[in-house]
Amino acid sequence: MNILSVAIHFGLSKPAHGGQNRYSHLTRELVKHGNQVIVLEPREFFDANDRKLVTVYTHPNYRAFGRGWNLFKDMDIWFINELMKILRSERVDLIAIEYPGGALAVKAAVTLTNVKAPLIYSPQNVESDFAREVIGKVVRFSAFERRIIVPYVTALERLTVKRLADHIICVSDEDKDFFCSEYGIDEKKVTVIPSGSELDPTLDQHAKQRLRVGLGFDTDSVIVVFHGSYGHPPNKDAIDNITDYIAPVLEPDESIVFALYGAGVPKFERTNVKSFGFVKDLHQALSVADIALVPITSGGGSKLKVFDYMNAGLPIITTRKGVQGIPVEDGKHVMIVENTGPEIVDAIKYLVRNRQERDRLGLNARRLVESEYNWDMIGNKLDDTYRRLGGNKLTDIHESRYE
Repeated sequence: MNILSVAIHFGLSKPAHGGQNRYSHLTRELVKHGNQVIVLEPREFFDANDRKLVTVYTHPNYRAFGRGWNLFKDMDIWFINELMKILRSERVDLIAIEYPGGALAVKAAVTLTNVKAPLIYSPQNVESDFAREVIGKVVRFSAFERRIIVPYVTALERLTVKRLADHIICVSDEDKDFFCSEYGIDEKKVTVIPSGSELDPTLDQHAKQRLRVGLGFDTDSVIVVFHGSYGHPPNKDAIDNITDYIAPVLEPDESIVFALYGAGVPKFERTNVKSFGFVKDLHQALSVADIALVPITSGGGSKLKVFDYMNAGLPIITTRKGVQGIPVEDGKHVMIVENTGPEIVDAIKYLVRNRQERDRLGLNARRLVESEYNWDMIGNKLDDTYRRLGGNKLTDIHESRYE
């Protein structure tokens, strides 16, 4: 099957963050299953190596007043021109887009070129909720922009979900329930494809100790880790909370050290904090740790960092928001706290003192990702879904909504 995959906020390889990580893995899984994938991405994220895997088309991002305007991708002439070129020159059986901005242009282009391909809306989260939660934290937006962005994103999402998309792929049952209840669509129109992780081998104790020494950690320290792109407001809030509150409160316990990783994360070292910035081998970086922390209080979708920690066999201390959309059990797979203040500090102290509890939670988390959330299994489900949708006539898809 020939699949056109439209990326708005990233490319197949760049930038490196949770949403792009999911997009990249799912694309690779589709190729592994024998599909021909055509990626349309912003030129700034192009990597020549991607052409070894997929067919890549690029377009310059529409920019004005020193910033990109993905919200108005439907009016981006460079995007539309490249889209029309693809539809006229390539055979396309199915089209997937990850953001509501641009969906109207895709639908119009499909109509104009008479291409018989269903449009799949495959977001990383509920964009209207995400905009509502984080827009006030993005300092570059003016007061006027803050007032219009949320209703505009909500209107785009409603239009895409109800009128433009032939089917919706979402990351969790919570997101599916939102789309069905908020926009009144039939649940048959929505398929849940969760996120997951690679199944990397866990490191033995000797390898772990060598890595610790190489990174400048004392071999007797209890390392608490967090990672995430610093440009993403929920991650920035979490890192600021760790460095400004959690780490200073725990500073008297000299055995506890915090390790921070992520694209754009400032590099620095304090008494009980080491911040490394972006690292190429995330699995090794996580494997030196003893505890993973997810003090996330905002943002949508499921957090891929949780699957990364499960893959590394780490016990996880998290807020409910941190594991939103991931069916984990408190006390079995993770420790859930109600706040990122004293309660999360107490949870860290508890796991630091209880090695057996750390091992139990980490083992349960690893077993869960092995059995249900590895990319191979997820890729099988996505391929089956796309072949079902791409193999049907559009009229059949439309009629199935009302059965």
